[in-house]
Amino acid sequence: MSEIKEIKTSNDEFKVYVVAFLEFENNTDDKTGKVWNSRNITYQAINDKYAAKFTKQVTRTEVYLEHADFNIGTDDFTIELVPKVTLSEGYGNVMVDMRTGVGASTAPVIESDNGNLYVWVNGGYKIGPFAGVINQNELPHIALTRQSGVAKLWLKGQLLGSAPYPDSITSGVVHLGRNMGTSSATDSRYDLDGLIDVFRFTKGVARYESN
Repeated sequence: MSEIKEIKTSNDEFKVYVVAFLEFENNTDDKTGKVWNSRNITYQAINDKYAAKFTKQVTRTEVYLEHADFNIGTDDFTIELVPKVTLSEGYGNVMVDMRTGVGASTAPVIESDNGNLYVWVNGGYKIGPFAGVINQNELPHIALTRQSGVAKLWLKGQLLGSAPYPDSITSGVVHLGRNMGTSSATDSRYDLDGLIDVFRFTKGVARYESN
């Protein structure tokens, strides 16, 4: 499986299912035409292109969008990204958060903590944690898929683990780089410190299941 930064929507067999695709080429332009919001985002040149830069500053950084396309319900889906995470002791790096705010939620959170990668749902681990799989200064492909009520977490094309996940996801929002599990406007301890090179959201299809 190639990393998604090498996949173009023009030759993607699942193109019609893609509801968000950002490559952060010095902007938050979405190939599907959606207009994302951003807070305090800068861009960093990396590998002859750009990536969005996120930090654990009190001003907080994020890219986010509320849209009906993100009301997944119980459908299949694929959320994937190519991040670069700064390892942190004691605090996580939330890369993707579909919660609307503090409290129990069936919406997924993709997070790493000191090199450990996991999916967080309803206040607990859904898949993982997988120890030491995220290396500093690396740009790995990460994907969370769901097919027929079973979620799977993939890293660099390899399946890490799976778990039943039949819950209906109706939050209708995606936050990149920001932890929604705090009501504080300045508590950035669990926000992402690092980069996101590519983000893609496919609704109705679990990619990579046939690999």
